[in-house]
Amino acid sequence: MRPRIPPLIETKNSPKNYKSKWDNKSQVIKMPVFDKFKTGGKSPESGLYLCAGCGEIIPLSRGERFPPCADCGSATWMMVAVAGEAGKTYGIGNDSPLSGLFICTNCKNQIIPVSKDDNFPPCRSCGKETRWQLIVAA
Repeated sequence: MRPRIPPLIETKNSPKNYKSKWDNKSQVIKMPVFDKFKTGGKSPESGLYLCAGCGEIIPLSRGERFPPCADCGSATWMMVAVAGEAGKTYGIGNDSPLSGLFICTNCKNQIIPVSKDDNFPPCRSCGKETRWQLIVAA
């Protein structure tokens, strides 16, 4: 039996003539990983974005606008991680179905690591009841 081959990720920077020997067996997924984005534009996917000027990393949900970097003022961002199960949210006290980094959907300032089967806590940053959104699965 042949091993399962994960899908390829194609970016804007991928060579146009690149062909995997598994092209006829795999599914190509177009994701903006390592593509660059400007302040004011909308993020194409939920994930983590790196400031091209100073290396600051921020989480953004799909459709959120890119801000200028709070640390250096740069207007260029690069996607470095696509959120797993993008958009799924979980309430306080619920068990996490997977391990990863989650962001508070209320204040968007608190990012916490949660292990599989751990309970989601209240947000320490805003102190409000909230839901947690997965930004990176471990």
